[in-house]
Amino acid sequence: MDKWNLLNGWEWKTLPEICEVNPPRPRIIRSDDAPTSFVPMQAVDDVEGRIVNMQTRLFGEVKRGYTYFEENDVLFAKITPSMENGKAAVARGLIGGFGFGTTEFHVFHPHKWISPDWIFYYIRRKSFRSEAKAQFRGAVGQQRVPEDFLSAYSIPIPYPDDPARSLETQRHIVTRLEALLAEVAEARKMSDDLASNTNIFRKSALAYIFGQADENNWSMHRLGDLVDNYDGRRIPVREADRKNQKKIYPYYGASGEIDKVENYLFDGEFLLVSEDGANLVARTYPIAFLARGKFWVNNHAHVLQAKDETSNLFLAYAIEATDISRYVTGAAQPKLSQTRMNDIPIWLPNNPGSQELVIQYLRSVDDEITELKVGQMEMASMLDLLEQSLLVVALRGEL
Repeated sequence: MDKWNLLNGWEWKTLPEICEVNPPRPRIIRSDDAPTSFVPMQAVDDVEGRIVNMQTRLFGEVKRGYTYFEENDVLFAKITPSMENGKAAVARGLIGGFGFGTTEFHVFHPHKWISPDWIFYYIRRKSFRSEAKAQFRGAVGQQRVPEDFLSAYSIPIPYPDDPARSLETQRHIVTRLEALLAEVAEARKMSDDLASNTNIFRKSALAYIFGQADENNWSMHRLGDLVDNYDGRRIPVREADRKNQKKIYPYYGASGEIDKVENYLFDGEFLLVSEDGANLVARTYPIAFLARGKFWVNNHAHVLQAKDETSNLFLAYAIEATDISRYVTGAAQPKLSQTRMNDIPIWLPNNPGSQELVIQYLRSVDDEITELKVGQMEMASMLDLLEQSLLVVALRGEL
């Protein structure tokens, strides 16, 4: 257990000394048709550590077979991967002061002189979650944190011999901590906005270039007339079979490389276009991308190669700039068939030199976007580190 030297008057206390761990449910008198608060696992935000989509169900539906908790109890996900992801929250705003949730929660019911937020912020520490993970029990995919790990665990408590002073100190530290964490959250939002803006930046650059195609006297062609199609050579490989293979060559699907396999089907530079998937509609990441060298492709991506003097990369940019919604079929499972894909209109400059100029410009845009994304990921990592550092400093009484 991660322990450190405490300030004078502070002591390490086991969780059962400061709260009830998974307290028994009391006798409840409530009609079966009464609205009751309910918290499924997906209602807990693992980034902010709060309940964001609390449900209301009939008491008769939830009174048996679910975990009971009360206002200001602390919920802690016991099962993988929810626990590692940080799913924990203080239950607040419950109808009638109590509620129910998934059986995959451990519940901490704080004693009167303990702030629920004090417990919450301690278990939000990544080091606590790492220790909890080391104690997992159960089969792979269904591993859980055992209650006896929590019952033996100690956390630092300020002035436990003076409950009033202890609670006041806890609340004071939590108030200062939350003010700082709010600034971290604002910085994280700015970082996330930057990531979203990079996609807008790329779409704007594509629209700028291909939006002037008609004015620049480019000619329009069917995509099928500009490429050779190699879909007939694709072979899907089951995930179970891939697990037993050496990881040598890229294995591509609709959204890019998804694994590696020990053999290859293609050798050279090819243009891959998504054949199915929600991204054909959402367009949150590219649907057309290049694959180079030796690789394998499953049946979720079309395999094309540009003819004559047309560039594979230029065609990828052209497809990315095109609204293909009229060529996509299926609502539940969007699909771009080979026949419909062939009919996608492509604006093409009348000389290869102009193609190269477009490629150079859009490559420079992609390079800038890559730099921005690297910076954004570094910032996100720094903010995570800062948040964890603030939790440590606060719980040491050093804020």
